[in-house]
Amino acid sequence: MTISLAVPAILVARAKSGDLEALEALYRAFETPVYNLALRMLRRPEDAEERRGRAARSEGCPRGSTWSAPSSG
Repeated sequence: MTISLAVPAILVARAKSGDLEALEALYRAFETPVYNLALRMLRRPEDAEERRGRAARSEGCPRGSTWSAPSSG
């Protein structure tokens, strides 16, 4: 399975250079697909959320970022 989201190269470049707003925008663009993939693999919402959180922390998302599981429906 391939997840394809259009992300402007400039946004990636800005995030790589330390721009927290750009990093937050990337985080928001990918949070739902990452959560959904983890949920399909792990089958438990709490495990999926934990894994998504680990991924965000490993990528250096700002500590002030908030995230919650997408609501179903």
